[in-house]
Order: sequence, then C-alpha cells, then structure tokens
Amino acid sequence: MPAPPDQPPRRALPRLRDLRTLLEERRFVLVSAASLLGTTLVTAGLGFVYWAVAARAFSADSVGYGSAAISLMTLLGTIGMLGLGTLLIGELGRRRAEAGGLITASLLVSGGVSVAMGLIAALLAPAFMKDLTPFGGDPLHVTLFAVGVAVTGASLVLDQALVGLHRGGLQLWRNCAFSVTKLAALLLAAKYLDDAFGVGIYLAWTVGNVVSLGALALVLHRRGIRMMFRPRWDLLRELRGTVMGHNWLNIAYQLPRLALPIVVTFLISPSAGAAFYAAWMLVGFAYIVPTHLSTALYAISAGDHSALAQELRFTIRVSVIAGVVTAAVFGLGGHWLLVPFGESYADAAGAALAILGLGIFPTLVKVHYIAVRRVQGLIPRAAVVVTIGAALELGAGAAGALLGGITGVAVAVVVAMTVEALVMAPAVALAMREPRAPAARAQTRVPAQSTAVESSAVEDQSTALT
Repeated sequence: MPAPPDQPPRRALPRLRDLRTLLEERRFVLVSAASLLGTTLVTAGLGFVYWAVAARAFSADSVGYGSAAISLMTLLGTIGMLGLGTLLIGELGRRRAEAGGLITASLLVSGGVSVAMGLIAALLAPAFMKDLTPFGGDPLHVTLFAVGVAVTGASLVLDQALVGLHRGGLQLWRNCAFSVTKLAALLLAAKYLDDAFGVGIYLAWTVGNVVSLGALALVLHRRGIRMMFRPRWDLLRELRGTVMGHNWLNIAYQLPRLALPIVVTFLISPSAGAAFYAAWMLVGFAYIVPTHLSTALYAISAGDHSALAQELRFTIRVSVIAGVVTAAVFGLGGHWLLVPFGESYADAAGAALAILGLGIFPTLVKVHYIAVRRVQGLIPRAAVVVTIGAALELGAGAAGALLGGITGVAVAVVVAMTVEALVMAPAVALAMREPRAPAARAQTRVPAQSTAVESSAVEDQSTALT
C-alpha cells in the first residue's frame, strides 16, 4: 500500500513558556503601560476618595464650581504644554545625551505659558461667567488659580518626560505623593476653607501637585541624579514644527474631556455639574486603560514603523477586553458606584454613567488612531480629524444638556464619539496589517537606541519604589 501522505503536525496547546515568550516580546509596551496603569490605579482609588470626601464635606454647588475650576486648570495646563510632553516621549529615546537640557527647556516654556494663560483666564472669567465675579475680583484667588495652572502644565510635561525616559517608577511615585497630599489638603480645606465657589477644592489640588514635585526632587537628589541642566533652546527651535503639530493634536483630543464638565455646570446648574463630574471621572478612569496602552505604543514604536502593526494588534486586543469589562461594570452598577458621593449624585447621574461606559469602545479606536498617526508622522492630518470630532462632541454635549439634562449629555456624547470612531477605524485597521515595505525599511531602528531603551526599562523596574 502506498504510504499515507505526510500530515502537518498538530499545533500544540499553549504552554507556560509560550506565555513567557509573549510577555518577553511585549516587555517594552507592558513596562511602559504598566507604569502608567499603576499611576491610574493609585490616582483612581485616591481620586475616588477625594471627590467622595468633597461631595460630603462641601455643598453640591461648591463641588460643581470646584470641579469646573480643576477642569479649566487642566485644560489650560494642557494647552500650556504646547505639545512638549508628547514630543519628549518620542524624542528622548533618540536624544539620550541631550535629554536633560531638552527637558529643562520644555519645563520652563510650559510653566511660563501656563501661568500666563492662568492669569488671563482668571481675569477674564467674570466677563463671561457672572457667577465667578468674586473669583476674578480677588487678587489672591487669581494668583492661586494661575499658580495651579502653571504647576499643572509643568507636572504633565514632567510625567511624560519620565515615560519617554522609561522611568515609570518615578512617575508612579510622584503621582502617589500627589494623590495622598491633595487628599490631606482637602480635609484641611473642608475644615477651615469652605466657600461657595469651591476654592478649597482646587487649592487642595494645587497643593498636592506642588508637594509632589518637591518630593520627587528630594528623591532624585538622594539618588544622586542630576536635576539642573542648561536649557537646550536650540533643540526646541529645531523641533518647533513637530511641537506645534503635537500641541494641536493634544488640545483637540483633551478639549471635550476637560470642557464637558464646565459646559454642564453652566448650561444646567452647578449641582448638575458636580454629579456629571463624578460620573465623568469614574468613566475616565476606565477610558485611561486604552489611552495608556496607546501612549506606550507610541513611545515604543516612534521611529520604528516595522514594530507598529504587531504591537498595535496586541494593544487593541487588551483594550477590547478592558472595554467589555468596563461596559458591564458601569451598565450593571452605575448607580451604586455613585452612591458614595451621595444619593443625589447617584439619582442624577447613574443612568448617564451606564451610557458613558459604552464610550470606551469608540475611545479605544480614537486613541489608537492618534498613536498610529503620530508614529506615521501624519500629525497634521490627525489633528484636523480630531479637531472636527472635538467640535462634534462639544456641540452634541451642549445640545444634550439643553434638551435632556445629564442623561441627554451622555447619550449625545457617546453618539458623537461613535461617529468619530467610524471615521478613524479604517486607518487603524490598515495599520494593524503587517508592513509590506522592503526589508531595509525594517532596519531603520538604531541598535544603540534599542540598547539604551532596554537598559533604561530594566533599570526602571529595579529602582521602582515600594
């Protein structure tokens, strides 16, 4: 009888060593994302406590104004970053010898621009929002707000610089110090500084940022790490075109997230703004999982197009899993998650939280679209698309607020986000395919850079604080 044809060997079941190989292959993405995710878990837990304490210790109107002030501070700080944080993530791996001077120049510029924007906003706010006249008329309050914006901008740049240097342990430590300190400051403010405009709430936030930066400086000094460098203004001038593109894209992406609580506060009521902010904060913690994964994707794949498709498929899979869990948790328990803030918060925003939980799916498409376009060097194109999407989200949110209250905002915003995702999805799907460029293209990565990144990642793991 003729010999039976050769049969292809059956694929063995996954084994432990296969899992180890997978983790080793994704080590750079996982290390970067893990440091960011660790920061989120700490800030999420303590942030939940922070706003729960604020809701119990301050009036709903105070929480509404305080949360709107913090959103405005963060928005202005993000604009004041001028895209420098994202620039540092992509450039520091290629400019290890010049990192100190580039970071110093970036911090000085972002801090200066942020404080100027804070002063202008605090002085002009009463002209557009009559309820904030005492805030804009008090020089002390104006100064406190401007300092808060400046510290916010500088700290955001520093956090992203630490990610670019693969020093995630230090970033995690700073944010732990920030979360603990702002909570302690809030407890003091609740006892000694209660007012109708939530000054104690955003002052505690600023104190936490300042103390955390000082604590980080102390840790660096004790480790013998040099902190003072001559600013490299020449490098910033050289990279100003890239900076402008990153800044435009960052502002367009962050604008709806930071502006929607302000819209709700002043189109509905301060108490509605407080309830919406609580729901928006909770769902934001879940949105941050795909956001961090996409940030890590950009940090690892910047300048290395050959790695993009493989790493992108991995981060998309993890993001989808996180999305399913998030939608289920918020859909089933949205009301109960808001109960710690107060029954009035749960009654007002429980349904909105369940709806906003579905927004993680269009969000994961959006953040990966942005990362892909950054890696591909198509930042202006992405900025135009994301800007149109931001306008759509804000317009939909405002219409929803006027027509359907907090729940109307949630429905309108998720619909707008879904439309955006449908426009962005084809670019992400195309990038997930294996590159078909010549082999020489896959060799664009500089070996010395890879070694430096790997050494930095290993060192960062070994020096992470306990």
